[in-house]
Amino acid sequence: MISWLRALAFVNQNFPNDISKERFLARRLDWLVLDFALRRNIGYKFGIERLKDFKNSLDKYLGDLTFNPQKYFKEEARKIAWSDLRQRHFLHLYLFVNWHSHRESLKIKKKINNLYYFVFPGNILPKIPINVRASAYKMHIENNFSVFEIEVLTNEEINNFEFHAVNDPFKSIKAQEVIKKDNKFIVKFARKELENLSENYGLHIISNIYHDHIVEISKVTNKNTNVI
Repeated sequence: MISWLRALAFVNQNFPNDISKERFLARRLDWLVLDFALRRNIGYKFGIERLKDFKNSLDKYLGDLTFNPQKYFKEEARKIAWSDLRQRHFLHLYLFVNWHSHRESLKIKKKINNLYYFVFPGNILPKIPINVRASAYKMHIENNFSVFEIEVLTNEEINNFEFHAVNDPFKSIKAQEVIKKDNKFIVKFARKELENLSENYGLHIISNIYHDHIVEISKVTNKNTNVI
């Protein structure tokens, strides 16, 4: 942490203030916020003392920043963490990280203004947008198709569903038909293509910005197919 902050301090003090410097510093700070404010398993015990130490180090080396790097952060959680650090709201940030460390199945998912969020009971902690969460809840055979019924929580547009080989991402099987109704999708694959498909394949959802997310299918089984 300290070596990175020293390097960023040198850049901040010796290069002119412009957009390129802001973006460079913000990208590195984005990584540091992830590691030292949000992650728990970095070998430096997570707690309020660690958050205070990180904040004090930021002030020591980058206390003279002339811009707010938060505007360049992409992830909402990192923006919240930076805001709490700036205001020295260490307990709030500590509780926020602890809550988001829980399994997703324990979190409340809610649709607000056509966007999906993880929300904390009573809105005590900030809500976090859900990028893509997808889980198959039913699978059956229909004529020449293997049909998956999938619930998708996403704030992105969906392009398609594909089976990808684990060891070869360019080897894929595309869905033949996708039917959408609200946040539920009926996805049809050619049954012949999925026959005897090994566990080395996984079902993926592809968004309109080419994000690739795994669909959870472990809960669905069908005696007429080997796709699990």
